[in-house]
Amino acid sequence: MAESHKIEVLLKTIDRHWAQAKQSEDQRASMTNYLLTIYGASQAYIIQKDFNKPSLIIAFIIIILAIYGMVVTYKYYERFRSHAAIVGTLMDSLDSINTGINLDQIEKAAKTKHEAKFPHFHKIRLYTIWLTLHGFFVILGIANIVVIILKNYYCITIF
Repeated sequence: MAESHKIEVLLKTIDRHWAQAKQSEDQRASMTNYLLTIYGASQAYIIQKDFNKPSLIIAFIIIILAIYGMVVTYKYYERFRSHAAIVGTLMDSLDSINTGINLDQIEKAAKTKHEAKFPHFHKIRLYTIWLTLHGFFVILGIANIVVIILKNYYCITIF
């Protein structure tokens, strides 16, 4: 197989896997947007109903959806990393073909420059931010349950 044909095959395969990695991230973003809308509407309902007994069900739904959001976020991250690992291996194969271009050296130089500009933030994984967001809504759901129970079953005025 000619070198140019090998390079073309590798580049097309790299492109395909990056497209799949991007699709995982796009799906995660869409799912998060839907859940944020549901979280907001649910919380508004609970507040509007003044933390009454029936809103206890909505608080549980918030918790269940938030846990679901955390699991799905992590799964999308796993899918993204899978495709990124494949791309990395394909890039190594591309590097092994003597093209006169050292992709590893170029990427390391760019990464070093980027990390110098963002010395703290480059260490934070994006998926942890999304997991934290959904985790906040688990805590919010639990707080709603506590307020509803205290208000309706123990007659304690909180708000």
